[in-house]
Amino acid sequence: RVLMIPGDLHGGGFHFLSSVYVLYYGGFLQAVQFALGWKRIRGNDVAVTYQQSASLALLVLGEVERGLYGAFLRDLTAGHGPDVIYEYGTRPQQLATFLADAFREWTDDKIKKTTDGVFRSMLLYMKITRMYKLFRLSIRNGDAIMIEYLYENFIPIWLMTGKHNYVEIALNQINDLYRWIPFPILQAARENRTQPLHSGRDRNGEPMANWAMDAVIELLQMKYKAMNFPNDQDGWQKHST
Repeated sequence: RVLMIPGDLHGGGFHFLSSVYVLYYGGFLQAVQFALGWKRIRGNDVAVTYQQSASLALLVLGEVERGLYGAFLRDLTAGHGPDVIYEYGTRPQQLATFLADAFREWTDDKIKKTTDGVFRSMLLYMKITRMYKLFRLSIRNGDAIMIEYLYENFIPIWLMTGKHNYVEIALNQINDLYRWIPFPILQAARENRTQPLHSGRDRNGEPMANWAMDAVIELLQMKYKAMNFPNDQDGWQKHST
């Protein structure tokens, strides 16, 4: 039996980001792009200018998060008093956990209750683009379980943005990974879903970043083309090992 695993550069990279651009490019991101003077971004096909498109989306995400977090802190101090943060003065980890949980709850509550369409749009932009950012970080760290989780949670977004092929791919992945294959095969698939290009650690002492397997293949395509082997079954079998 052959286990099909989607290419995560294309699935979680191109097509997560593409959904962000389908929803937000025309009315929001394009205006920011114009103001910044960035030209090499094709909003209707982010795969062609992927790195530039990703940089714009993540740059805007950081600014949106900063503005929303300021609004959250204003509401927090108004509801709990100005000294609420100082109660955790000697417990920074507990403070971080408290703020993270409170911000998530505040975001969900505002999405449901606000009547300001622009404010809701920014909240939703933050939520969807954070999922894309988390996918990038999950690939970098080789976190295959989080990659699977994000695919499942992105299914309704793909459905609403017309990416029906990836709706089917994600649903089939659920069926294959959690129903048909034995656990040892699932574990092997998770361990080999991403790979670092180089062994060892970087100059900061961190493990080298993992890459999605289709991203590795993209890097090798130039070398494969330069080999000039016969484009038939025997040629591919001989030169693929």
